[in-house]
Amino acid sequence: GLADHKDSVGAPLCPC
Repeated sequence: GLADHKDSVGAPLCPC
């Protein structure tokens, strides 16, 4: 998910 630590499949994203 955008603006989150994880996306819809649980992959780590930048908490920017």
